[in-house]
Amino acid sequence: MSDHGLLAGDRDGALVRLADHRPSAFLVESIELEIDLDEIVTGVRCRMRLHRNPRVDGNDDPLVLDGRGLTLSRVAVDGRELDSSEYRLDESSLTIAGLGSSAILDTDVEFSPRSNHSFVGLYETNGVLVTNCEPDGFRRITYCLDRPDVLSRYVVTLRGDRERYPVLLSNGNPAGAGLLADGRHWARWDDPFPKPCYLVGIVAGALERLDDHFVTRSGRLVTLGAYAETINIDKCHYPLRSLKRAMAWDEEIYGREYDLDVLNLVVVSTFGGAEETKGLNIYGPASALARPDTATDQDYLARGFVVAHEYFHNWTGNRVTIRDWFQLTLKEGLTVFRQWQFGAHIAAPDMMRIWEVRLLRSMQFAEDTGPLAHPPRPDCYREVPNLYTATVYRKGAQIMRMLHTLLGPEAFRRGMDLFFDRYDGCAATVEDFLGAIAEGADRDLSQFSTWFTRAGTPLVRVERSYDAAARTFTLVLHQACEATHGQPDTAPRHMPVALGLLRQDGGEMRAQLDGEADSAPQGTRVLELRESRQTFRFINVDAAPVPSLFRAFSAPIRLDAGYTDAELALLMTSDTDLFNRWDAAQTYETRVILRLADTARTGVPIAADSGLTAAFARVLDQPDVDPNVAAEILTLPGETVLEEAVTTIDIEALHVARTSLRRHLAEALRDQLFATWNELHDRGPYQTDIASIGRRSLANVCLGYLMELDDPEIRHICLRQVQEGLNMTDVLAALAALANTACAERGVGLAHFYDTWRHDPEVLDKWFEVQALSRLPDALAQVVALTRHPDFSYSNPSRLRATIGGFAADNRINFHAVDGSGYRFVASQVLAIDAQTAITASGPGLAKVFDEFARWRRFDPARQALMQVELLRIADTPGISGPLRDRIAGLLGPA
Repeated sequence: MSDHGLLAGDRDGALVRLADHRPSAFLVESIELEIDLDEIVTGVRCRMRLHRNPRVDGNDDPLVLDGRGLTLSRVAVDGRELDSSEYRLDESSLTIAGLGSSAILDTDVEFSPRSNHSFVGLYETNGVLVTNCEPDGFRRITYCLDRPDVLSRYVVTLRGDRERYPVLLSNGNPAGAGLLADGRHWARWDDPFPKPCYLVGIVAGALERLDDHFVTRSGRLVTLGAYAETINIDKCHYPLRSLKRAMAWDEEIYGREYDLDVLNLVVVSTFGGAEETKGLNIYGPASALARPDTATDQDYLARGFVVAHEYFHNWTGNRVTIRDWFQLTLKEGLTVFRQWQFGAHIAAPDMMRIWEVRLLRSMQFAEDTGPLAHPPRPDCYREVPNLYTATVYRKGAQIMRMLHTLLGPEAFRRGMDLFFDRYDGCAATVEDFLGAIAEGADRDLSQFSTWFTRAGTPLVRVERSYDAAARTFTLVLHQACEATHGQPDTAPRHMPVALGLLRQDGGEMRAQLDGEADSAPQGTRVLELRESRQTFRFINVDAAPVPSLFRAFSAPIRLDAGYTDAELALLMTSDTDLFNRWDAAQTYETRVILRLADTARTGVPIAADSGLTAAFARVLDQPDVDPNVAAEILTLPGETVLEEAVTTIDIEALHVARTSLRRHLAEALRDQLFATWNELHDRGPYQTDIASIGRRSLANVCLGYLMELDDPEIRHICLRQVQEGLNMTDVLAALAALANTACAERGVGLAHFYDTWRHDPEVLDKWFEVQALSRLPDALAQVVALTRHPDFSYSNPSRLRATIGGFAADNRINFHAVDGSGYRFVASQVLAIDAQTAITASGPGLAKVFDEFARWRRFDPARQALMQVELLRIADTPGISGPLRDRIAGLLGPA
């Protein structure tokens, strides 16, 4: 990792290095908080029982507590109040020298939740007080040791006005409640499990509640509650069901039982993302809520996974937490992997894998090739919020999946059990985790560990040959990884290669290695690639096979297999591994689009590809294929993915080529597409089983293709689906198709949707987003108008993500307008957002904006210059936040 950029934490923005990590000089046994809640002035009395850390040699350090935006009124040590000469106070810390081996520290502070526009700490939103403490927000509530390796027991007493705050929630189990004489009431919460302060959660406000329960496998009754504002409470049945499914799955697969008496799920409007605070999981509406008329099929699946993800953190992140922020992938990557495992359990596994890899390729692969490339476990950073990246989350999850593939589910489970047993109640490292997994599986994982510490995406190149006389088939795999800035070492990695061998008719062959007993499997087997060049020879092979490589994407690599178009068509239509069918389709489709892009640059008329058209026709005619997978196969790679396949990005050529191919396929397959839509489109009642989701998905893919045709009948069908659709999935698919089409029906459909859903903020986000993604030439003018719309707000993270984030990340042709207007608009929006809330501008909320600027050197010289101008404009703006300043410095650093 280079010093110029990536990645909060320290007070002055200096570089923080893993090698410099030092245990805290003090540990805190327990913390008692008494919080008098009020949106104008909240008062916090904190009692810490602390002692010096015996692991720190010669420990006579002063106690340095983190704090920001607090008004301190009292400090006492062991009951004696200190005067101001006995401590040092500055804008970010409280320092007390001369403490003995142990002490009881009392502090009283005040702050204003309403004036807290950072969306971290305790803040007010729509009359609700809510916390967001990860990664370093607790210092905005009281003075503390705000680091993940200081674990304490917390008892939290909340007091507030009974009318404004009838609900008072925190972590752990309820430990008392009552009325106060002044119109207020109180509630006490006791969390018996030690945790770092970033896992403290508080919610207070006028919220409705849904009740449920769960019985653990040991017979304990857990009380479940879902809280939300009145407008959203009827959308909380689904997250409660998802929560119960996740609890049962974690018991079955990992033996992890929930450990408290209550578990509350809270949805707060304008809350960004989701928080796993123990026993009190907090969500924004877009992360949890679902109802058929307001949520799409993908919303249902994705929100179920988010609920599961936050619950799974109870063990991977809470009971076992992380020693420092360098280890973030140990809780996030591991939990994302567990989330996708759960998804495969409740839905179609192949579809889940396709979704997972599509997200990886569209987000993380680009990160790996840009100036912000970093390992899943970095060795330095400047700002903690900038660590929350696709690499830490998504690549981290793929590394965990590789371990599961290499070791098998039983050995992986033994290692996980050992990890949980050994580090329960502790702050662990990646090395601790790998050590437990290796011991549990009795495997040497020293070479594998480089996946955590090296940046970049390996390229695997394939040579293959068939010897008919000897009946042998030879595969030679070459792996290499381009050096990223600051990491020239590209040593080979240890990876699983799941493969099968296909006959020319698509049937499976046995894959028996030379020297192996005559018991080779017919189907998928897993090989281990460890060398830069490694040969695998298969025997008793009757004909030249087509290898199906890296099945189910067994390693996060780029593959150059040297397939012909005919071989890709065979894999796309016949491979028994449905993920590889989709992957072959993506490769074939990308190849055709790049050819068309080359043709477009010359001005020669774009020619069709008959082989791909025939393969599409075969997919549409295969009734035995899961329609979920068929829909994914028929969906062309997005322009972001296409851009990763070229050296210099030509926005116009790729856009024209992809759009032209869609139009050609629609013209050539019109009758099949219409017949498929007519057969599968939803006639109700709405069901969320995976088969129904698949039928709707394939029907809407067909409708999207048909809308490429200048056909009044199809436009009328599309508008009718917006106006009369029985579920949000169909309505939104049709609305998105109309939003991309210059026709009278477009305005009618958008107006109808707005009039229907203007009072539902979550659904209205969708209305903003479909317009932000429109490929029509006036899309930027529309987005500018949307930012002036009465329903647009810079204090609403979901609305910002839908509008500004959607335009920057997914509207390729308009964001990258040749005149630079898209860049100027988004840069101005970043500055406007950062002026109000740094966490939204530079953290996870709008991180995808920077994914686009991060690749500025990949474009033509004119666009490079235009993007650089805007990056420099942001960098030169006085008073920008530390996280934003750090991210911009990384983008402008050495190539």
